[in-house]
Amino acid sequence: MTAPQIFVSVASYADSDVGPTLRDALGQAHRPERLRFGVVSQEDPADPDYLADFVEHPGVRILRMPHTAARGPMFARHRCLDLLEGEPYFFQIDSHSRFFPGWDQHLVEMHRECPEPRSILSAFPPAISHMTRPEKLKYIGHCGFLRELSPDRVKIGSVSVRLPPVPRPAFSISAANLFGPSSFVREVPIDPHMPYGLQHPEQLTYAVRLYTHGWDLFTPSRHTVATAYTKTRRARPYNVDHPDANRLRKRSWHRAQYLLGLGSLADVHPEQQVELGRYGMGRARTVSDYFRALGAPNLDTVRAALADGLAWDRKEKTWRPHP
Repeated sequence: MTAPQIFVSVASYADSDVGPTLRDALGQAHRPERLRFGVVSQEDPADPDYLADFVEHPGVRILRMPHTAARGPMFARHRCLDLLEGEPYFFQIDSHSRFFPGWDQHLVEMHRECPEPRSILSAFPPAISHMTRPEKLKYIGHCGFLRELSPDRVKIGSVSVRLPPVPRPAFSISAANLFGPSSFVREVPIDPHMPYGLQHPEQLTYAVRLYTHGWDLFTPSRHTVATAYTKTRRARPYNVDHPDANRLRKRSWHRAQYLLGLGSLADVHPEQQVELGRYGMGRARTVSDYFRALGAPNLDTVRAALADGLAWDRKEKTWRPHP
């Protein structure tokens, strides 16, 4: 029987580990012939060709661009979607990842264990250094509570929990471990207009967009992928080549605030006001529904408190002045 194909999305920025990542994905897969990789490689011409071994590989599609044209991970991951064809499954990973044996089959099986077809699996993957430590692999990074709610950021926290027997409902995503039917990225494409949007602009905003479009998030019940959380595997961090990254990141946060209903359009830079409808919230559920499910105050209260410079104390469940 032909195994359903999995499109593996890989955004790489001058990363010498991208080749080993692809090799390990193929080597550890149960059915490597089912894999199709879409790699957006943001390259410095002074570097070696880190993808030289895959130029002729029939399962690897490569979109190359100069590192000077990079705009952060969301932009690159959006460009990965240009390489997606008819594969029924989509898996987004880091360009510095390693894989557990049979990872492809485990992902498909876990998705079938979810209660609805419109389900997405995501969790913070273990560190590569923990892959040989059984005591660490009893746990997984579950995205399930409101960590921070302040004028500077809204962040969903992850907590280490024991691997559940079946996929467990979650409330946010890890961009380094995101799996589901490819229809979810076709219906809710990654926003390319948040330059250098990291963590809360990327992961929270996309999670809420998926939720409001009627997609449910789940923590996997098995480990499939690990990542390098340090920068030792990356040739160079973004801000070395892009000194304006912090300024653009702030613009991205203002766009995220507006999309989440927490900020004003007047605060959004004109360059970040484009395609707000295309990359906005859905109509199946509301942002208020999302905050309510998290146990947060209602959206009107949140909006007013943030405008007054207050932050939510999740332990005491009260508003306090934001430092």
